[in-house]
Amino acid sequence: MDSGENAGYFVWSCNNDGSRLAHGPAPDSEEFFAMALFFASTVREMAMNAPFNYGTQARDLLRTCLHKAQDGIGHPMWDPHNKLIKFIPNCDYSDPSYQLPHFYVLFALWAYPEDRPFWTEAWVSDKSLPSCDGASARICLL
Repeated sequence: MDSGENAGYFVWSCNNDGSRLAHGPAPDSEEFFAMALFFASTVREMAMNAPFNYGTQARDLLRTCLHKAQDGIGHPMWDPHNKLIKFIPNCDYSDPSYQLPHFYVLFALWAYPEDRPFWTEAWVSDKSLPSCDGASARICLL
């Protein structure tokens, strides 16, 4: 999205023609987009240069996800205190299915250097969550 409180995030649901079905982001999608961009940046040499710069796009997306609202507009996708991803940016709870600690290990290696400690802490926070058998739709309060 280009403007408003969700600027810098992707719309989570669109029609085939690109028109929006929703007006907000889905934090779990941003995790997958960032990882896909990082993987693409390592596969093709041209992906590291303009106009693609996939690694830079991934780092910029993760930076937005972490630092959104520091200018007073919008909400971050991760809680800055407990390091858990939010269900949606403007809420105070998470969904266990959004927790991808194996991604955070790589984000801690590939994100901008100043964001890497956060991703290490997010990995530790996710690993400390009780395991879920997937049969229930429990929501974890932040």
